[in-house]
Amino acid sequence: MLKFLVESIIHNRNVAGKVGELLTSHTLSKLPAEYIIRNNVLIPNGDSDTAQIDHVILSPYAIFVVETKNIHGRVTGRQNDQFWTVWTNKGTYDLYNPIRQNQGHIRALRNVLGDLTPTVYVNLIVFGPNATMQVDADELVGGADEVCSQIRQYGKVRFTLDQVGVLDSWLREAYSSVYGLKKQHVKKVNSLKR
Repeated sequence: MLKFLVESIIHNRNVAGKVGELLTSHTLSKLPAEYIIRNNVLIPNGDSDTAQIDHVILSPYAIFVVETKNIHGRVTGRQNDQFWTVWTNKGTYDLYNPIRQNQGHIRALRNVLGDLTPTVYVNLIVFGPNATMQVDADELVGGADEVCSQIRQYGKVRFTLDQVGVLDSWLREAYSSVYGLKKQHVKKVNSLKR
């Protein structure tokens, strides 16, 4: 009975997603102190909408925007596909392309943090350890350790530590301005799942 309950919880997409975000957050927390990591960021996205971003990493080198997918199965897709396919032992289902999803997050961040040089924003997708990926994409799509390693490869300084602190304060200010909209955002997302 206990095994059944544990497996049910793990295979529940919402719970699995949160577990994946926690695991990714733990891995990202190992980055050096010059990286400011913000998890589960909710910011304005237009006049009446919000964007929920799994992880934003502010650094002197870039602004890394990380979308986490804790999926069990094989994931296939290409950079510009609208949907990718997830193959499990129970069948297949469509997954909205997380690269596209994160591009929307980056647009929302650009509205909050400023329309900085586009190359300052780095789109990264993390899949959990139970996913095998067959994805053809320019953006990095991989596991949390692989993404952390990629983040460390960025060495060109674009911001001072003071500027990184200012970006962080802008991000926190934007978050606090929409905190009351969080319930509305969750309700909207849940209505899309039906």
